[in-house]
Amino acid sequence: MPNSRWILVTDIGSTNTKAILLQKEGNAYTLAGIEKEPTTVESPFDDVKIGLSRVLRRLEKKTGIQLLLNPEGDERVQLAEDISYITTSSAGGGLQILVIGLSLNDSAGSAQRAAYGAGGVILDTLAIDDKRSVIERIQLIDLLRPDIILFSGGIDGGALASVIRMGEVLNVANPKPKFGVSALIPLIYAGNVEARDFIKAMFAKKFDLHLVPNIRPNMKEENLEPARDEIHRLFMENVMEQAPGYLELKSLVSDPIIPTPSGVIKSLEIISNRLNKHIIAVDIGGATTDIFSNLFGKYYRTVSANYGMSYSIANVMADTGFHNIRRWLPAALDDDYIRNYITNKMLYPTSIPTDEYQIAIEHAAAREGISMSRDHHLEMNFQVQRIGLLEMIKSGMTKRFKEAMYYEKSLAKRSFFLNDFDIVIAAGGIFTGTRDRNQNILLLADAFAIEGITELWQDRDFISPLLGKLSDLDHQLAEDLLLQYGYKKLALSIKPLFKKKKRPRLTLSITRRAQGAETLYQIYSDSVQIIEVEGETEFEIHCHKGCSLGKSENPQTIKSTVPLLVDTRQNNLYDFEMMNNSLRLYSFPEGREELQESFGNLLGNKQINEGISTLTRSLPYKGEIYVQEGAEVQADSLLGEAKFDPPHLFIINLMTTLHVDKNSFQDGLLVSEGEEINNGQKIFEIPPKGILSSYTLYHSSVRGVIEKINSDTGTIYVREIQDYPLKPMKINVAEKIGLKPVELRGHLKKREGDFVRTGETIARYMFKKDRSSFAGGQSTLFSSPTTGTITKIDHEKGIITIQYLKKPYQLFAGVKGKIVQVDENRAVKIEYQGLTISGIIGFGREDHGVLTYLDAWNNTDFSELKDMIVTCSEPADLDILNRAKKAGIKGLIIPSLNNNDLVRFIGNEIGVALTGREPIPYPIILTEGFGNFPMHNSIREKLQSSAGKEIFLDTFTQIRAGVKRPRIIVTA
Repeated sequence: MPNSRWILVTDIGSTNTKAILLQKEGNAYTLAGIEKEPTTVESPFDDVKIGLSRVLRRLEKKTGIQLLLNPEGDERVQLAEDISYITTSSAGGGLQILVIGLSLNDSAGSAQRAAYGAGGVILDTLAIDDKRSVIERIQLIDLLRPDIILFSGGIDGGALASVIRMGEVLNVANPKPKFGVSALIPLIYAGNVEARDFIKAMFAKKFDLHLVPNIRPNMKEENLEPARDEIHRLFMENVMEQAPGYLELKSLVSDPIIPTPSGVIKSLEIISNRLNKHIIAVDIGGATTDIFSNLFGKYYRTVSANYGMSYSIANVMADTGFHNIRRWLPAALDDDYIRNYITNKMLYPTSIPTDEYQIAIEHAAAREGISMSRDHHLEMNFQVQRIGLLEMIKSGMTKRFKEAMYYEKSLAKRSFFLNDFDIVIAAGGIFTGTRDRNQNILLLADAFAIEGITELWQDRDFISPLLGKLSDLDHQLAEDLLLQYGYKKLALSIKPLFKKKKRPRLTLSITRRAQGAETLYQIYSDSVQIIEVEGETEFEIHCHKGCSLGKSENPQTIKSTVPLLVDTRQNNLYDFEMMNNSLRLYSFPEGREELQESFGNLLGNKQINEGISTLTRSLPYKGEIYVQEGAEVQADSLLGEAKFDPPHLFIINLMTTLHVDKNSFQDGLLVSEGEEINNGQKIFEIPPKGILSSYTLYHSSVRGVIEKINSDTGTIYVREIQDYPLKPMKINVAEKIGLKPVELRGHLKKREGDFVRTGETIARYMFKKDRSSFAGGQSTLFSSPTTGTITKIDHEKGIITIQYLKKPYQLFAGVKGKIVQVDENRAVKIEYQGLTISGIIGFGREDHGVLTYLDAWNNTDFSELKDMIVTCSEPADLDILNRAKKAGIKGLIIPSLNNNDLVRFIGNEIGVALTGREPIPYPIILTEGFGNFPMHNSIREKLQSSAGKEIFLDTFTQIRAGVKRPRIIVTA
C-alpha cells in the first residue's frame, strides 16, 4: 500500500485521458476528483503528456490541490511532491493488428482468435477467399497502419503455394507504422513451418520478423498461446513505446504501465472473486465495442473493431440490416430520417443528439452493436452444442427449456448456458450520456437478451481500468472504490425461459414484500414492467407451467435493493408503443427537428485552401514512372503505369525435388544470386559418377532473376521477369508432349479463357510402359512458358494461343502542375497552383474533367452534360443519379442526398467509412452529408466561379484511424 498523501491514477485512452485523484485522510484514501481531457497522441500535438498536463490542470481547479510544479501555460508534467502516479494506456487506438491467413474459416479464423486473446483490435483480415483482388489487398495494406501484422496459413508440412501467394501480396505492399516512426512494423509468422525459409528470405529486412509455432499445426488442433504471448510481448516492449511522449511518461510512473483492457480485466477479476459470480461486460465506444467475460475464473476479451456509436455506427446498420434498427423505433419516425441521422453521425462523430428521437435512434443502434459484439465474443471463444437428457438433468433443467449450451474451444471444454451469467456490466458514452435510468436498463437488457435472473450494472464513469491498475498497488483499496464509485446497480432482470410459444398466458406470479406489506403481481407473456423497491425488498417468484428461470427451485425468494425488470418477451420481441407507454422511456417533442438544424453547428466548418499545394500520385505497386523531377504536366498526362500484376516469386527446392544433399547441391549449382535465367535454362547439373549412375539435371521453368540461394535448404528463389506476350504467342502443345493434334483434347488441364501463369500445367500425357495397364507408367507435362489468357485452342493443329490481355494500371496526373519529387517506380509528387476544397465523403474512383455548374436541377438537359464534371448547389436524388449515369457524366459534386438513394445506386450499404473505390459509373462527392442539406455558401461560390476549369475529384475517404476527407482540386 502506498504511503503518499495523494494517489494519481490515469487512463491515457485513444480518445480521452481520464484521471482520478485519491486523497489520504487518516489511514484511508477517499476520491477527491475525476476529470478527463482529449488525448493528444496525434498531430498537431504528438505528445500524450500534453493531454495529461491538461487533465491535471482541470483536477487542480476542481480540488484546489497543486499537482504540477511547472507554471500555468507550461504543458510539461512536473509532478508535485508526495504523489504516487500510475496509469493504463491505449493511446493511439489500442493494439491494432492486421491478420493475414489462407482461409477465413480456418487459419485466418484461428489467427483472429489469437489476436483477440492478446487484447488486439483487428483492423482487417486478408485471406485467399476474402473476395478481394490482388490490387485491392495491396491498396488496403498500404492504407492501414497496424501495430503488428499476424501472418498464419497452412498446416505443418502442407502445401506452400497459397502461403507464398499471400506473402507476395504483403511483400509488394508498403505498410507504414502507425505513428510514422522509422522502426519496422513487427510481423509475426505463425503458419506452416515448411514456409519459414521463404518467409525469412522475403521479410527479414522489410519487417521486424518473429517466428512462432503454427497456430493451426493440423486441421484438428489450434495452438494459439505462442502467438498470443508474442503479440503481448511485442506490444508491451515495442508498440506502446512508439506513442509520442510514451517514453517520458514511463519515467513519471511509480509502477509499470499496463494496457487499458488489462485494467478492465483486473477490475472484473476483483468483482468476480469478491462476489463469486460469472460476469459479462461491454464497453461500447465511438469506433469499437469490447466484450469481456469471466467464467470459471478465466477471462476472455474480444473487440468488434467496427461496431461503435460514431465512427462505426453506419457499419452497425450495414451489418445488422436496417430492419433490425427499425424494429426498436416508433412507427411514426420516417425511414429516411433514421438512415440519414445514422450516416451523418458517422460523418460528424463528435455530434451529440439534440432530441429524444435522435437519442432513440442511437439506442437502437447500440442495441444491435452490442448484440452483434456479444455474438462475436461467444463465437470467438466458445462453441455451441445441443444437449441431451443427461446434461439437462445435471443442470437442473428437467424440462426442455433450452437446447444448446456453450463450451470453451480449449481442451478444458467447461460448459455453461447463457442464463449462467450472474452480472451484466455496461460502460461507454451511450450509457453515461443517458439521463433516464429506464432507458439504460432496457438498452442493456435488450442488447444482451440473457435469460434467468441477472444483475444489470453500469460502470459510472468508466474508471474500472484505473481502479484495476490501482489493485496492483493496493488490492483492498481498489475493491472498496470499485464498489463505492466504480459500479452502480441498475436493476435485477427477471427473464424466464419458455418451453413453448403460447401467448398470452400467465407466466409468473411475483409477491413483493416491503415494510410489512405484500403486493402480488401477475405477469403475462410478452410484457415488460419495472417493479420498484423500497430499501432492501424481498420478492417471491413463482414460475407457472411452461417457463423456468433456469433453476430447479420453484418458487424462488430473492432480495434486491434495485428495481426488478420483469421481461416475458419471447425472441426479444419489441413493441415500441407498448414499451414506451408502460415504461415512459421517451418523451418525444411535437415537432421533429430537421437534420440540417441538428448538425448546423458542424456544417459550417469547411476547409478551403487557395495557393500552392502538393498532390502525391502513386501506383498500387512498383511499375514504370515516365516523368522526371521538374517536368510540367497537364491533368491528362500519363505519369506511369503498372503493365502487369505484381511479379511472382518462384521457389525451387532441389533437395526435395532431386533428392540431393547439401554438398551435392553446392557442387551442382550452375547459377548465382542476381543472375538472370531463361525458361528452359539448365541451372543444376551433377555428372554421373559411375556406370550405374546418371545425370542429375534441373532446367528452369521460368524466366527471372535469382534473388536468393539458401544452401542449407537447397532452395533457389527466382523473381519472374515480366516479358509477357502482349501479342499472341502460339505453342504447338500436341507436338511438345508427343501427341497427334486430335488426341490433345483429352489431356488438357485448361480451357479457352483460363488465365495461366508461367510454369502452370496446361497439358499432361500419361503413357503406358506395357500394354496391360498404366501401372509404372510415365507422364509428360507441358507447363505454360508465359503468363496470360488462353485465347484459342486449335484442336485440328494442336496449337494453343496465349496472350496477356489484362489492362495496365495507368496513373494520370489529374491536375496541372510541376513534378517536384519522384519515388522510383512507384510515386510522384506534383506541386500545383489552385483551389482545394474538402468534401465530407466520396464514392467511386477518382477522375478529372471540366467543371459545369448548375444552380438547380429543374429544366436541366442532361444530354448536354456528357463527359463533364457536374456540380449543383441543390441536393440530388436517385432519379438525378440515374439520369447523370445515362448521360455519361464524368463526376458529380452535390451537397447531399438521402442515404437510401445512395445505397440503391451503389448496390450496398456504406458500412465502414473507407470509401472511394465503389464500382459506380462516375465519382460522387458530398460536401455536406445525408438528407436535404443545401450546399454551404463558401463552397457554392468557389465552385460557381470555377465553372469551365479543369477539376480533379479525389474521392478516397477514411473517417477513422487517420481521418482523410475527399478533395475537389481546381487548378489554374
